[in-house]
Formats: sequence, structure tokens, C-alpha cells
Amino acid sequence: MAAKAYFMVTVADKYLKDGYKTIMADLNAVPEVKSAERVSGTSDLMMQVEIPLSSWTVFAADKLLAKKWVKRLQVISVEPLVIEKHPEECEEAILDAERR
Repeated sequence: MAAKAYFMVTVADKYLKDGYKTIMADLNAVPEVKSAERVSGTSDLMMQVEIPLSSWTVFAADKLLAKKWVKRLQVISVEPLVIEKHPEECEEAILDAERR
């Protein structure tokens, strides 16, 4: 089981000059990041991340905040992934994730 989270990221000015090449290479190395889109406004990127149940959104955010090109990160929302399983199967998945 997992959750989806959406982040708005402001990129440090000096990293905007290379056309996001450094940023995209860094994002490809973060398995939790499922998509990143450039946006206009006060933020530069909107990201969707998937976080395993055994993790917290803050761990995914901390991974991104450790990148030298991140100036600011804002969590927009966190929502559970819809799982269409019997409740007993979900309970087993939760217990398995917690054991890891």
C-alpha cells in the first residue's frame, strides 16, 4: 500500500540556467518521484511522489530538500492510493510493510 503526495518546488535561481538538466537527472535517481512538471508562478515544479505505507511524506520531502537546487518545497496534498482488495488482504499488506 502507498500514498500519493504532491509537492510544489521552487528551484534556486542558479540552477534554472541549464534548462533543468541537473534537476531532471537528480529526480530520475529518486524512485518515489513519479512525475515532475514545470509550472509558472511562485513555484517552478509540481511533483507527484508515491510513498510506501512504511514511510512518511516527510521522508520523501527530506530527500528532495537535500538537493542543492531546491530553494523551497511545499506539500500540497497527500492522499491514499485506492486499493480494491478485501480488508483482510489490506491488513496483511500493512503488517508486511511494517515488518520491513
